[in-house]
Amino acid sequence: MVLLAVFVYALVNVDSFLAVREKLRLENAGDAAALAAASRQMDLVNEIGSLNIEHIQAAIAGDAKRCEEIELEQRRLALIDPVFALETASDAAKKNLARENDSFSQILRDHANTVRTVYMAGAGMADDPFPESYPGAWAEYASALDFVAQRGLAAGADNIQFHYADGRHLLLKRDFYSAIAAHDWCWFLFNCENELRNYSGFSSWAPLPRGGAFATENSELFSLHLDARRMALADVFTDDEITLLIDRFAKPSSSLSQEEQPDAYTNLLYDASQTWFFYDMARWGRWFDGSRLSFRDDYRTADFPIAGEIKEEYNVNGAAAVCRV
Repeated sequence: MVLLAVFVYALVNVDSFLAVREKLRLENAGDAAALAAASRQMDLVNEIGSLNIEHIQAAIAGDAKRCEEIELEQRRLALIDPVFALETASDAAKKNLARENDSFSQILRDHANTVRTVYMAGAGMADDPFPESYPGAWAEYASALDFVAQRGLAAGADNIQFHYADGRHLLLKRDFYSAIAAHDWCWFLFNCENELRNYSGFSSWAPLPRGGAFATENSELFSLHLDARRMALADVFTDDEITLLIDRFAKPSSSLSQEEQPDAYTNLLYDASQTWFFYDMARWGRWFDGSRLSFRDDYRTADFPIAGEIKEEYNVNGAAAVCRV
């Protein structure tokens, strides 16, 4: 009987050790995956910020062709490259012994089909609810999703924001249904307490919004929360602020002297058809202290991303990467 008791105790001990070890492995894999994706987000926002400076220089020089090339490059970085951040996150998870999970890949494969059959269906039509960020964007986006899915994923993006359920209404929020499934009851308290307290029947919900075009510049995976605004930059920043941007952040070899700068008739900073990329302060917070310029009083909620210093305590400039392993 004593030997039996010792044997059972030993088995329980081994089982507990294995469970704890697996838990620690999962924690390490999840942390590594999220940090890898967040670091990639930081790189992308900084890269788009650097292109903002190049865009200013090209606009001052009146180089319309280069301005178009920069806008296209920024749009591709915002839409396509965050998809590959998931590949980076998965590789980090695998290095921490996380196993591949085909359900993660299947989500991407299924969504690639949705992009091809739904997003692309109305491309080029009036009032398209899923306008392309640039010509051919959805086809390239779907191919990127398929490519990453084929690699086999050990980490999944857990804060996906699908364009067809972008959170404009409570009933369009993915987290609402996750909470109903008892995955996160606290979500109700922080997000829709009043709606549930006042619920009296299906007719008590606010009407669902009508379909209509909305911004689709950002990837649905690890969104950079950037806002592409068609406007004249000179309507937002003063000449002194623009000069400060060039002096502080432009490459010395590409800076323009005062004599080389064209007049206002050729300067595209005054052209309202130019597209400039900003990031939403409500989403990002003040991560770019000392390396950004804010809108003036009439645009308090957005900032102009510039390549900035990395905060030592996080080693990222701010990101929103949530990974599941």
